[in-house]
Amino acid sequence: MPCRLKQVTPTTFTEGMMMKDFESKQLGKTFDSVMFIQEFSAKPLNQRKMPPQGDAHEHTKSMKNQNISVETAEGGISIEELYRNTENYNGEKVTVRGQVVKINNNIMKRNWIHIQDGSGYDGNYDLTITSTLPVSFKVGDIITFEGVISTDKDFGAGYVYDVIMEGAGIVKEQI
Repeated sequence: MPCRLKQVTPTTFTEGMMMKDFESKQLGKTFDSVMFIQEFSAKPLNQRKMPPQGDAHEHTKSMKNQNISVETAEGGISIEELYRNTENYNGEKVTVRGQVVKINNNIMKRNWIHIQDGSGYDGNYDLTITSTLPVSFKVGDIITFEGVISTDKDFGAGYVYDVIMEGAGIVKEQI
């Protein structure tokens, strides 16, 4: 029996996220962009009560973990030092050690790892790291990464980073 699709009108939605260069392994295809819709609505925006909106790129940060205290790697810098002197590190290769607090695998052909070391500066305590290497660790592990720092990086779809480490490699795992 053929499958019938029901058309939904109008096409408004309350929440969504666009991903660029989305690779569907199941379909064997990479799409220029895909919009993941959380919830559709039959009412136009001007007739709906919208939830309060937060920071446009709040989803790019992790919650601060009060119980983290990681020693700075030999020859490396702390997350506090990185944020305190961001202008000195833009475009530079640095070494940072921290506890993994969040991992998002294979988004835009890279893995997104968030670490914290217990330090911070001006409300910034979480460093996002991208890597194309396989993830052999889990949340809670202490890892030393080396990569290039970029500032004011905008990947689109609200993914904006004041500071991010890109193309990182693992220097040392401490599980």
